[in-house]
Amino acid sequence: MNRSLHCFGRVAVAAFFLANGCGSPSSSGSLQPGTEVQLIGEEAGFGKIQTSEGEVGYVPLGMLKQRNTAEAFDADHTHAIVRATDFYDGLPVEPIAPPPPRDRAAIDREQHTLNALFIGEETGREVIAPGNVHYFVVDEETGERCWRSIECIHPDCPGEKKNGRPYYVFFLVAEKPNEEEPPIECNACLRFRDVDRETPLEKTEWSRYVRPYELPETLRRRGELDDERRRFVEELRKTHAD
Repeated sequence: MNRSLHCFGRVAVAAFFLANGCGSPSSSGSLQPGTEVQLIGEEAGFGKIQTSEGEVGYVPLGMLKQRNTAEAFDADHTHAIVRATDFYDGLPVEPIAPPPPRDRAAIDREQHTLNALFIGEETGREVIAPGNVHYFVVDEETGERCWRSIECIHPDCPGEKKNGRPYYVFFLVAEKPNEEEPPIECNACLRFRDVDRETPLEKTEWSRYVRPYELPETLRRRGELDDERRRFVEELRKTHAD
């Protein structure tokens, strides 16, 4: 396993107190990309984690990526560090400046492999895996194909909502993935649609309610990567201006 924790000791770089009398926790070290950790909890944009060495502390949530559960179903970690980050003794009480932006290629590589939710064809088991696949991943534990998840946002969709999600999440099997597939439709909403009598415009309207499902982690990280890309462009412009 690729685990690394570089301890800097417990000497505070700066000592000061906030108005409420609480000291700002210092960075006790850094965690490198690929470091495997256990996520204990989330608070105020930070994840409380435990390293393989038993160290407990906090890192920004954006630095954590959930492990590939289609492959590592029996692993003893829940997440991995996506880029080098400070590791804090306690929950930071002041905003933490984002790390310097990487180049555009590095940002694009991470965005291309953001996690997605896949659903088992036979068991309905949900697995997390990088989303840079077209249709499905194979769950090593069950041996079944797990298809990319879809959600229907129609306000009257009769599909069952699970795991606290606001919308119905489902999957479709692409029987002939190398050939043209029919339009993606919500299988639950088909119960009260008269498909044979719908006009092309009505069919288009229904299709607007169906979209790929995105994990909360992925939505958050996508926004952070968009911000990092913006900061990279700003720095590039400043460099050229000089």
